[in-house]
Amino acid sequence: MIAIDETYNDMHSHVKEAAGLPVFYHQLTREQSHFFRDFFQNIHYNLEMENKDLLEDLNLIKSDLEAVIETIKK
Repeated sequence: MIAIDETYNDMHSHVKEAAGLPVFYHQLTREQSHFFRDFFQNIHYNLEMENKDLLEDLNLIKSDLEAVIETIKK
């Protein structure tokens, strides 16, 4: 899982300050840190689901291509 604090700290400080956020992750309020934690977890979960869907689609394509190859071989 992505380290939320490292990712937050790596963002440009002027972007965080323009949004009214502190420069460093450890300076966030409890509510702000919970928001970012939940936000990152939702992004991670959605990416996992998209990857599962993509893998399923690719396996279906693979099966179709294998069937085509077998048909052509005959």
